[in-house]
Amino acid sequence: MTPDAPAITRILHDSAPGWMAVSRGAALGLSCLLMLNLMEVFVYSTSAAENWLTNLQPLTQSAGIASMAMFATSLLMFALRPALPAPVLLASIALLAMFAGFIGKDLWQISQHMTDATRTTAMTAPLGILMLLVVTGMGILAGNRDSTQGRSSFLSIILSAGLTLLAFGIVTVQAGRLSDSLPDTSACVIVVSRSVGNSAEDLPVDLSHRLKTASQLLQDHGKLLVVFGRPPEPSESGSDSVRALLLDAGVPESQILADVDSTDAAAALKHLARLPQLQSDRPIIVVGDWYELARIRLLAKRLRLSVTAVLADDPDQRSDSGMRVAQEIVSLAACLVEPAIQFFRSAPQSAPEVDDVR
Repeated sequence: MTPDAPAITRILHDSAPGWMAVSRGAALGLSCLLMLNLMEVFVYSTSAAENWLTNLQPLTQSAGIASMAMFATSLLMFALRPALPAPVLLASIALLAMFAGFIGKDLWQISQHMTDATRTTAMTAPLGILMLLVVTGMGILAGNRDSTQGRSSFLSIILSAGLTLLAFGIVTVQAGRLSDSLPDTSACVIVVSRSVGNSAEDLPVDLSHRLKTASQLLQDHGKLLVVFGRPPEPSESGSDSVRALLLDAGVPESQILADVDSTDAAAALKHLARLPQLQSDRPIIVVGDWYELARIRLLAKRLRLSVTAVLADDPDQRSDSGMRVAQEIVSLAACLVEPAIQFFRSAPQSAPEVDDVR
């Protein structure tokens, strides 16, 4: 009788179940998200308790960083090697249960405090992330079994990780479409972005809706209205049409500020953070389309601005909304990766070697 092949030979030649590749890919995607979130915490000093996956409060900043770092490491180890050592397996299961428990708390609070009209939308992101955790947890729990040992398709793992990142972007944009509650006190600044039309003479319909919503909010909740973005042409006719609409809506000219140097929300918010009106008290109201509210909140959080994102009144259904949502998902992905770029750029360089002089 010939002896059985060694275990390592079976692992290299046998194929693992297909769902193990999906689970490992989901773990790899979640690990990437957690590592990017950690880099944002280090670069912008944001809260680690209020991370991208869930709200870990009442954990402290140090506990939140430690939990995210250990969870990201354990998920990466599982993605590389499903058969985890017993201590790592127990730690992974404990961290997975902790994050799932905090997400369950978020879902319970949403079900208790939101109306039926907004409850489903608000639950989109927590339920999507919880589903990814469940898929990952199935692989972690079964990773040490003999029936799941073997090679998994590298292409399937990468595809599953990409779908995990795409799903996170989609649910983040979808769940962020809800407007925040207006503050009891007046905000210092109301911000609205300019949309480029076909020509400088035509005021785009979506921009008109944003300006009307902003002018209504300015009456009771603001002191200054900032319109950022460059006109579609060097001529000033586009700028005059915006100012004329605001003046017709009853907005005093002294409360209108045109920020033509900022071409996107990130640049505009950085410029706003340096305004004298926002040095002591930093609340702002940003009026935008539904698909961009999630990214606006993220950018404002990095600048320590207390933002209230308000959905512009837009009764029209635009045919190009699908393309705009796709572009916004790409912009959100670039926004999530940007802290990692800043982190590696600002990393201290190794000191040059100096010959030992004796």
